[in-house]
Amino acid sequence: MRYFIYFLLLPILFCTCQKETYNYTTVAQIEAISQDQQVKLYFNYSEQSFWGPDIGFPGGPIEGRHYTLYQSTSPTAAMTKVEEGINTDSFTIENLKNDQTYYFKIDAYVGRNYAKTSEIIHTQVRAYPNPSLFDINDQSIIISPRYSPDFKLLVGQTYNDSGLYVVTVIDRATKSKLYQTISAHTYSWSPDGKKILLERYNNGSGNRQIYTWDLEKGSAKHLTDNASDNIIGQYTPDGQKIVYFSRKLSTQFNNIWVMSSDGTQKTKCTPDFNLPLPAYYDNYFNNRFAGHCISSDSKTFYFIAHSSIPDQNGIFQMDIATGAYTKILNADYRESNLTISPDNQSLYFFSSRSGRPEIWRYNFETNQLAQCSSINKNYTPPYYDFPFYWIDQNHIIYTTWNTRGDSFMKLKIR
Repeated sequence: MRYFIYFLLLPILFCTCQKETYNYTTVAQIEAISQDQQVKLYFNYSEQSFWGPDIGFPGGPIEGRHYTLYQSTSPTAAMTKVEEGINTDSFTIENLKNDQTYYFKIDAYVGRNYAKTSEIIHTQVRAYPNPSLFDINDQSIIISPRYSPDFKLLVGQTYNDSGLYVVTVIDRATKSKLYQTISAHTYSWSPDGKKILLERYNNGSGNRQIYTWDLEKGSAKHLTDNASDNIIGQYTPDGQKIVYFSRKLSTQFNNIWVMSSDGTQKTKCTPDFNLPLPAYYDNYFNNRFAGHCISSDSKTFYFIAHSSIPDQNGIFQMDIATGAYTKILNADYRESNLTISPDNQSLYFFSSRSGRPEIWRYNFETNQLAQCSSINKNYTPPYYDFPFYWIDQNHIIYTTWNTRGDSFMKLKIR
């Protein structure tokens, strides 16, 4: 009987041994968000446990934590104590000098005991510019405009003589209507300004399809299949490929695909991201793609995914050739409208991490976030993916709206 009881206990003993912690680490982190004459700091002291080399989970914040904060104005100068006994996970330092770079670190404590010191981080304090109204279109003749790469043409929705929506290309200088085709859900220019990608519902299948509209030939070529939803993406800057979203092979979820610009060689890149809703048009920011852009060398695709699954929620970068992707940032503050700087050094996007939608920059070299704008509350940024436009290395144009409808704002970001 004694041996029989021991035999019954073996699975319990084995399971208990298997759940012993393989490794245990604690993390003390500090993040700095620069604002006008102040810096808002976020603290984190948490634990992480591993059951094996590749199996683990992040733990929650450690109970009883508090912080001592230090700062300096030089990476080599001794740091001075700003505040101790901070028992919240954020702290704002005011009355700082704009354009000055500040360095910060924290000591984390649990109760009376010192626990850990964070790495030193730095940020530059600056006053954010207010965007100015950029009047480059007549709202009476065009809706949801998109600008050609040289800014000489507009494409958008207008009414035809029968009162129906049609996609129209307009010469900005003369206001003349150069080309028209039947209505489309949305559209995107080719790098040379000679073609436009169109997303339309196919009457035969009821699915959204991608066409390329050749302005010189006056014809539209169907690029995707009728069997699934295919949501418009954009040409790579070299004009050789098109990155787009599709439910092909997955009737429920959108994924990222790449095809040649003539519609051949379609390749699925991402696994199911569990994002069943259409790209761009979900105002509640639940489970959707919310912005994308491509590096100027045509090698990297960047995209925002909002998901209830943590590993699939964030701003990601994807190698266009291989489909391999990694997360750059979390997307917990309604991030949208992603663009990359002409020099490929920074990403710009809308985020509400400061309390309302503003333009933020992520610097690849420093891995630092910085707010870039102070937007007039009368001009609300869009909640879906209208593109940013670069008119030079230092200025962004973006879509906004007020009581008069869509408008365009110009922001100096450097």
